[in-house]
Amino acid sequence: GSGRSGTTLLAKMIDSSPDVFYRHEPDATNRNSEIPYLPARQDLDKYIEMASKYLLDLLHQRDPKTCGSQPMFKKSFRGCFGNTAHKSAAMLSKFLSKAKLSIDTPDFTRVGATPIYLIKSVNSLCRAELFLRSNTNLRILHIVRHPSAVRASQLRGIAEGVMKEEIYINPLFDAEMTDSFPFTRDEVMKKTLAQQGAYTWMAQNEFVHKSIGEDERYKLVCYEELCMNFNEQAKSIFEFLNIPWSAQTNEYVSQLLNIESGNDSYFSTHKNLTGSLYTWRNRLPEEDIASIEEMIKLSNIGAKVLEVEKAS
Repeated sequence: GSGRSGTTLLAKMIDSSPDVFYRHEPDATNRNSEIPYLPARQDLDKYIEMASKYLLDLLHQRDPKTCGSQPMFKKSFRGCFGNTAHKSAAMLSKFLSKAKLSIDTPDFTRVGATPIYLIKSVNSLCRAELFLRSNTNLRILHIVRHPSAVRASQLRGIAEGVMKEEIYINPLFDAEMTDSFPFTRDEVMKKTLAQQGAYTWMAQNEFVHKSIGEDERYKLVCYEELCMNFNEQAKSIFEFLNIPWSAQTNEYVSQLLNIESGNDSYFSTHKNLTGSLYTWRNRLPEEDIASIEEMIKLSNIGAKVLEVEKAS
């Protein structure tokens, strides 16, 4: 998914499985600029071999950011000692990283173990089709969230100094991801930042959904639907991924469902699932919300999000 769309909540829910080996945004620390972030569809074939190797590299990325995401769960492929050792090593690695000392976290995986690898990314959304073509065993979960919520969250992050105002219009047009919409490059560049952000959201998510939406290895997840029907949605996702529903996952999902107030820090997932779902309605100017919704209704993915909002 894109930033601020609920990727961490979704990833941590899946990571709660004892059989899942989680890599948190490994493409943020192991970047590959040779593979375009917004590849044109006609160019995909020439990057497939490179993408296949890059995916394998990401599975073995062990820097502090990739391995230190909280909460950390017990894993069946490590055993008691391995779980304790991995957690301690990950915490030490994150502590040392604050002093600009970077050490990798050992995996402590048992010999012969075959965990299910999970990669969470907010950088490689538009590489989804390329990755699917490069690995037949891959499954893609594509999460989308109402762009007004995304915009409100971004503005909060900018105010707190943890986010930057980054909107990339030109690359979208250069990669021909905008042909479905009735705006020229100059027209989009003259719109408000809220509208430009909505356009970017629409173009990227529609491109991904349109290009691989019919593939049986792809599943679209709407953040609002996930939060409103968390237990049901979670079980559907586990079924799609062929991951057994465990007691540990059941306990974690129950904890999430019973959070009343939670942690209000910017990157926390420990918060009431439905309580803050539509707080953006009070944080964004009405004219921004109206212009965002007017923009995204031009796309199928936008119509889906608006339908979910109306139903809730």
